[in-house]
Amino acid sequence: MNATTVLQTLDLLTAAGVQVWLDGGWGVDALLGRITRPHDDLDLILAFDDLARAREVLLRHGFAVEEEEPGRAVLVHAAYGRIDLHPTTFDACGNAVQVQPAESRVVYPRDGFVSGCILGRAAPCIAADVQLFARLGHDLSEKHRRDAVALCSSFALQLPDEWNEL
Repeated sequence: MNATTVLQTLDLLTAAGVQVWLDGGWGVDALLGRITRPHDDLDLILAFDDLARAREVLLRHGFAVEEEEPGRAVLVHAAYGRIDLHPTTFDACGNAVQVQPAESRVVYPRDGFVSGCILGRAAPCIAADVQLFARLGHDLSEKHRRDAVALCSSFALQLPDEWNEL
């Protein structure tokens, strides 16, 4: 998954009226304003009510459904890569909750939806502190630890103890 494809995907979904936010590695890179590593996929947060429309748009552009389960849909394209759609339910205050199968709920507070930058262009993403804590209890791999360290050093956050144990 490259930066041009990320921006094209944002454009496709926005044109269809689907609001999304970058999460995961591309969310980190958007917050940092630079590409820090290669990315295998693109993680997008969106409203559950927009999931079917997002899926339809991506299918029309050559993506195929690889996995689909409550709380997640994965679409792939031979040339463009993998997109993980993470639907959320928004409450009246603007907070969003994502339920991930066999894992704990991920909560995105309303002030956790911010803007970053990919290739000099504004890109909606999830805030640094929210990304940092959303990763806890999930994949504590070395690449995610590097993401966590970069977020902490750039945004004056403290690295959680779970990441220090690696």
